[in-house]
Amino acid sequence: MALEQILRDALGLSDEDREKLLVALHQSFEPDDDEILSQPEWEAAWAAEIDRRLKDLAEGRAKTYTHEEVMTELWSSVRRR
Repeated sequence: MALEQILRDALGLSDEDREKLLVALHQSFEPDDDEILSQPEWEAAWAAEIDRRLKDLAEGRAKTYTHEEVMTELWSSVRRR
């Protein structure tokens, strides 16, 4: 079945069924169960990453950007294409 037909059929599903399909498709990209962290492991990993990033900022190894700077750079790169 062509992708276009699958998409048309999926869009015709109820909200609940589309959500189930979305979850199933998303999970198909997830690593195997033995590679998935438990909730406490996941939270600890993110806490460590946040601490690392804050330390990098405090010690001058990272730079922050304003929303305006990001949008200016984004639009500049889009216009160059």
